[in-house]
Amino acid sequence: MNYLFGALLVIISNVIISVANVFDGQLSRKTFSSIWSIVIVNGIILLPALPIMFFILRPEAITKPQLLILLIIASIEFFYQFPYYKALRYADTSVVASLFSFEKILIPILAYFIVQERLAPLQYLGFSIIVLCSIAITFKKFSWKPNRAILFMIPVTIILAFNSVLQKYGLNQIEWKTFFFYTNVLSVPFYILAFIFIKSAYKEVKEFIKSPFRKLYIPIYSQNIATWASGVFGTLALSMLPVTIVKAIGSFHAFIVHLVASKGSKTLKIDNKENISAKKIILFILIGIGVFLTFQK
Repeated sequence: MNYLFGALLVIISNVIISVANVFDGQLSRKTFSSIWSIVIVNGIILLPALPIMFFILRPEAITKPQLLILLIIASIEFFYQFPYYKALRYADTSVVASLFSFEKILIPILAYFIVQERLAPLQYLGFSIIVLCSIAITFKKFSWKPNRAILFMIPVTIILAFNSVLQKYGLNQIEWKTFFFYTNVLSVPFYILAFIFIKSAYKEVKEFIKSPFRKLYIPIYSQNIATWASGVFGTLALSMLPVTIVKAIGSFHAFIVHLVASKGSKTLKIDNKENISAKKIILFILIGIGVFLTFQK
């Protein structure tokens, strides 16, 4: 197992998705008034991309048991978006990214029982440091009062923890390109049902369909392209590495989001600038130490 190559893929995936996360903040706070509008528009943009994915990935046929696994994963990938975008209205993008670290509390436990994943004691120690520091980032200065965004992100991280381990279980059976393609295809019915039944988003989605190439909507195209690219690298990495290690390396995600939001907002033409703090720097350094420990077998 090539840990270094897999780690490189995880880092690339996290750099790309960090750009998408910053666009997510812009879309949630500035572009759409209804959260469901963002979710549904993501599905609309996905539709013309599927033939391109099919041509590039050349997916293989899947069995009925594999179809069930992929359908569950696709449903989670759809439903987690609403509370995630909602959380972005109450906290900095890097803080929301840090809240994904709650997922890491459950990952080693679920991975132990579902995919029989075993790590060395030092690796579990490093993982614990990562979790504690990532959680600490979410608390306000001079107070242990959690940000309101945490109320939306806790259920997200619980289902995503299960989803990550289920993805690893699926990738143990399914070739990664086939896996990636079908999880996207099987999410389409959920977007269609949301468009039909969620009336609060109808007006904004209709406006998007009428004029999809307005300057206002450029961030959502950039966000989706970045999300798909990140998904390709992330899926390949997960097929190669233990899910616990993938999540440990991915702890740099919040740090990368912070750099993009604080330094790259002007370049990306995003009104989403964040301020750096000594607390964040110290915690990110400790996260780096934790990641280093996870590589010690």
